[in-house]
Amino acid sequence: MKILITGGTGFLGSKLAENFSREKHEIGVITRTNQKSNYKTFTLKENFENISEILKEFRPEIVYHLATKYNNDEKSEDIKDMVRVNIEYPSLLLNAMDEVGCKLFINSSTFWKNYDSPLYNPVNFYAATKQAFEDICQYYSKAKGFRILNYIMFDNYGDDDKRLKFLNQLKHNIEKKTVLDITAGNQEILLVHTDDVISAYKIGSNILFNSDEGLFQTYTIGEKKNILKVKDLIYIIEKILGISGFVNLGKKEYRKREVFKIYIEEKLLKGWKQSISIEEGLLRFFRGNHDN
Repeated sequence: MKILITGGTGFLGSKLAENFSREKHEIGVITRTNQKSNYKTFTLKENFENISEILKEFRPEIVYHLATKYNNDEKSEDIKDMVRVNIEYPSLLLNAMDEVGCKLFINSSTFWKNYDSPLYNPVNFYAATKQAFEDICQYYSKAKGFRILNYIMFDNYGDDDKRLKFLNQLKHNIEKKTVLDITAGNQEILLVHTDDVISAYKIGSNILFNSDEGLFQTYTIGEKKNILKVKDLIYIIEKILGISGFVNLGKKEYRKREVFKIYIEEKLLKGWKQSISIEEGLLRFFRGNHDN
């Protein structure tokens, strides 16, 4: 099978590519930088003008869209970047797919679309751009016969994860024996191990190849039962590692529009669940510094 992955040089995308490669699939990855990979790599031009050329050269059977742009600030340049990468780029990608007759697509979206309410209320501009592209996906499904799965993604983490995210901040402080100032920790969080995320992506391809034209389905890649508060996450880390004192709870103010409650209408892929418990996943994540 010929599989094209956007964001294929990032942490999650490279893990997905590696997994598919072990099964002897032909992998292509699209990158917006000149990063190298172990697979056929296509570098986008600044204005995405070569995206049709990429699709015509590689001619994938299915496309996994993992590329995204998140900026914490919302200044003019940040907004321009997020619109270009989160809306313009994948819209041109769908159009290029249509030109070569590839109509199987898995989109990666976000749970940040429901601030303080089960109704649509984007946490930030980033979340609004992700919703905008979901609407475009629905157009391609209805008007062009695309078969699309839309994944609501939560916080993923995994072995050898070097991204500058909260868990790696904690890991750094534990390793350096320093203390990290954080909020009181009443925010909810749903951590999903990358092994489980990759499992969901693979199940998705089977669904698409056996579905009818015009499919658009949204699935949550995380289970409600695994939602916990940040302060409870700290307790679990203390327990599994047998240490404490690496954070100062309540020393930082909450951010504007902080997500205290995760609102999700759980809809899981048939045959998928979070098979890696938070305890097992965290132990694997921290093991590099705590296996003695």
